[in-house]
Amino acid sequence: MDRTEILQNGSVFLLNCFRDAMDKHYEEEMALAVARQKEEDVCCAIAAFLELKRPEPEIMRLLSKFYGVDSIAEATELITTVKVENQVHVLRDYLNELGMSRIEVVNYLKEHCVRAQLHTDSKLQNMTIDKLKTYFDKH
Repeated sequence: MDRTEILQNGSVFLLNCFRDAMDKHYEEEMALAVARQKEEDVCCAIAAFLELKRPEPEIMRLLSKFYGVDSIAEATELITTVKVENQVHVLRDYLNELGMSRIEVVNYLKEHCVRAQLHTDSKLQNMTIDKLKTYFDKH
């Protein structure tokens, strides 16, 4: 084997390694994108079920049937997450309507640990927005 042939074989080898690495990277990225999209779809479905005032056991049954969420703990966590996000979103809008700027709203949410409290206290997840604000103002 002469020097040129060795360099060509080495180049082909490196090119194949690079292609394999890129293929693996793309496959991993696609799998992550599919998983993120599935979670987003599940959260949208949960939000719709909550908007329709469906009971949690029925939501869990539907999540199992249509999305393969068979773990009660996972379904409960997803439902809680959606409820928290909905309450935070509604509270943000409410605070904006009261005349708070975006920065003031962000500071309010951080100062009162809104997300953490909503996540740990299920009563807060179902409160009306004016009662929720009153609760946070007191605590």
